[in-house]
Amino acid sequence: MRRTLLLFILLGACAVLRAQTQFTIPSHFRSGVSDTLTQQVVNALDQLLASMRHELPDAELIDTCNAGLHQSFIADLAWNISSDAVAPVHAQLISLNPIDRNRMLLTLLYSKGDEVRRIVTLLVRSTPRIVFASPLEYNTATWRRKRIGTLTFIYPDTIDIARAESFERKNVTMAGKLGLPVRHWDVYQCQNYQQILQLQGFYYEATSNGLINSGAILDPRTIFTVMGDEDFSHDVLHCYA
Repeated sequence: MRRTLLLFILLGACAVLRAQTQFTIPSHFRSGVSDTLTQQVVNALDQLLASMRHELPDAELIDTCNAGLHQSFIADLAWNISSDAVAPVHAQLISLNPIDRNRMLLTLLYSKGDEVRRIVTLLVRSTPRIVFASPLEYNTATWRRKRIGTLTFIYPDTIDIARAESFERKNVTMAGKLGLPVRHWDVYQCQNYQQILQLQGFYYEATSNGLINSGAILDPRTIFTVMGDEDFSHDVLHCYA
């Protein structure tokens, strides 16, 4: 009887190991949540990354609140899938920590050979099914918000209202001149590009290491400015054109 029970346990462990194919879990991994919930998150993450091999991320595994933002963020997580058979990019799950009863932060480390390429953190919700999201809203939860027409500005301390209103007028004018619907934007005012990455959960990004004076636009409606600038109209013009 004991031998039979041990055999079932070993078979179960092997099944779990075989099911997890998109990343590894190192021996130093520690989770701050229960073993049952940890396994649920591991299985869901593996399924999410596997779904991106030949198609878009599995929408059932993405948080539906502000889904466009989360889809753009999560679509980049398939970076561990590499065509370089000699030195593929490899992903490791290094931590899973609770925020509150239903939310966790999950961190992945990507490496290529001996070189660390990326460290990224995702927000995980248990609803009770497991869904994944960008940590942007969590990381800016204490920031201030001000809506000006078609734009919502998210900023840590102060805002130049005159420049913000000028940007809003330009946004409406550009759309009108091109005969296109006016786009509504969430505008995050950041200090530099490294802060933009960190707010999105990319705590290290080898290809952008040291990059400072660059903003970003994340489809479908998120703008990141640098040096606290309220006017990003030049770059928004490319979105309309």
